[in-house]
Amino acid sequence: MKKTIFIISLLAHFIGKTQCPAPSNVTILSNMITEVVLDWTENGTANSWEITVIPYYDIGTPIPTIGIIYASGSPFGLTGIQPTCNGYFVRSVCSATEVSAWSAVASSQCSHDVYVYLATLSTDNTPTMPAANQYVISPNPAKEVIQIKENVVVEKITVFDSMGKMVAEQSGNQHELTISGLASGLYLMELKVDGKTSITKFIKE
Repeated sequence: MKKTIFIISLLAHFIGKTQCPAPSNVTILSNMITEVVLDWTENGTANSWEITVIPYYDIGTPIPTIGIIYASGSPFGLTGIQPTCNGYFVRSVCSATEVSAWSAVASSQCSHDVYVYLATLSTDNTPTMPAANQYVISPNPAKEVIQIKENVVVEKITVFDSMGKMVAEQSGNQHELTISGLASGLYLMELKVDGKTSITKFIKE
């Protein structure tokens, strides 16, 4: 029971406060020269959303507090887009005083590092990179297989989805995990090494 509460707490830290959950699966449905259509999944009861676009996005760029676009549903079209690396940010408006954490996606002009960076937003509205003491996994994002790039004995691998549900488990000293059967989205991977656990994040494309 304690472990379940711990995992749910971690997920709340990564995806926002549970009373106003952040949207997920932010996707670019179409990307023309100056027009973009965004789509996302609402995980609560919000019926309005805030969107902001940051052109020439680079890692560490702060999210602006002006220029917010208000949407009443998805998919939602944006015009006047610059053909460069754009960061698209979406958050749910749950009430007049409460909004969710930001969820984001990068345009195809962005680098792989920017794509991963935007996909792992924290609840303080600042993108964060994995902590230095977490084990390196690759590729990330991934479609079929994830490899653990560490010379350690991996006792157990457990994967949780964004709702805290365990979706995969693997025991034994194996450094690969097949994820082809998972739906696209953000996941937490719990690695047990030398009796200690470490949590890292990955994206299934």
